[in-house]
Amino acid sequence: MKVLITSGATREFIDGVRFISNISTGKTGAALADHFSTKDHEVTYLSGTSGMKPKKIVKTYSFDSFQDLNSLMQNLLSSTNFDVVIHAAAVNDYHVAQITADNKVLNPNERGKIDSQNNIELTLRRNFKIVDRIKSYSLLKNIYVIAFKLTHTDSPETRRQAIEKLTLNSQIDFVVHNDLSEIRSLGAHVFHIYDKKGLVQNRLNLIDLGENLENLVKFRREKL
Repeated sequence: MKVLITSGATREFIDGVRFISNISTGKTGAALADHFSTKDHEVTYLSGTSGMKPKKIVKTYSFDSFQDLNSLMQNLLSSTNFDVVIHAAAVNDYHVAQITADNKVLNPNERGKIDSQNNIELTLRRNFKIVDRIKSYSLLKNIYVIAFKLTHTDSPETRRQAIEKLTLNSQIDFVVHNDLSEIRSLGAHVFHIYDKKGLVQNRLNLIDLGENLENLVKFRREKL
């Protein structure tokens, strides 16, 4: 199979040295790239600039911002027949649309550094969801899309609603869910896989996650 994996965090720049990002390390995506590569699948890996890289040699591209990642995915998906996309990147929901420093409007993308003596105000605007566009970008319209969902709550109902929102999305075939509260309480990073019918696999470790995702996609493809 030809597998496209996104991993790590996007960064939305405020000035030439400051940016908004998140806590993603890229560890999960790198491990999945190693798994699929070891199983002789053709892996293309899109990595946030500071994210972990696979140990195996795979075709790798780097991205910084949301726009960087979106452009990379659009270009690659429209030129290569990928069988599956594992969208594990932690994509910022917002980008910096405007900066005001002491009543002066600045360009978020300009080079240099805003004087630290200034008070600054940021205007953030929502990004669209890249996962909603993967199948429209893809040459192969029956491509499998695996989305990741991170929550941070002790409420099972809040988790359920977040997962259900993705599983009901017609553009997504599988959802891999993990929750920071659960990870911290268990002292281990666990993953749960869902499809449109509900829970498929529960409390998987990182090693088992790749094996299960590979088997699920292969089984579904064989049924076609």
